[in-house]
Amino acid sequence: MRIDPKIDYAFKCLFGSEQRKHLLIALLKAVLQIEIADVAILNPYNDKESEDDKISILDVKAKLGDGTFINVEMQVTLSANYAERSLYYWSSLYVEQLGERSEYTALARTVAIHIIDDVLFPEVPAYHVEFAICSVNDPTVRLTDRFALHTIELPKMNLQAESLSSELDGWCYFLRHAEDMDLETLPNLPDF
Repeated sequence: MRIDPKIDYAFKCLFGSEQRKHLLIALLKAVLQIEIADVAILNPYNDKESEDDKISILDVKAKLGDGTFINVEMQVTLSANYAERSLYYWSSLYVEQLGERSEYTALARTVAIHIIDDVLFPEVPAYHVEFAICSVNDPTVRLTDRFALHTIELPKMNLQAESLSSELDGWCYFLRHAEDMDLETLPNLPDF
């Protein structure tokens, strides 16, 4: 392949274009573990409401058939404020759903998926961590199902091609090693 799919432009071409939305669907199925028939790819720019607002440009912004909004971000290096940035991106997608007279019940589930080519949580051995809004005293009590944020730390996924056991393993392997692969020697990875 010789192109690193983690580079911003390449990532957006692979997962943020109409011509390749089947790749986005496959990636989302692997991360979310749900069936997805179709996805609408949306304009990744979150408009400013006032001149003082901060503009945000998402890597991939999409909407599932059930109304769920999706943001997929690829981050090669971590900034010191990465947690706050990830919440800001999630919240901008959530907040933009309501018009002036809209009811809060109109807010759809909003899911952020952050694929990181770095380690954000060194104390956690798993490479995929899902966050939800839960009670501190009883994590089984969820405030709402409208929030989900997934982090995928690529350096923690160090399986060899012959040891991949899930679609998500395959996608992570692809993202880590694609620039060293060629079409003739691709291992058994997700359906590209």
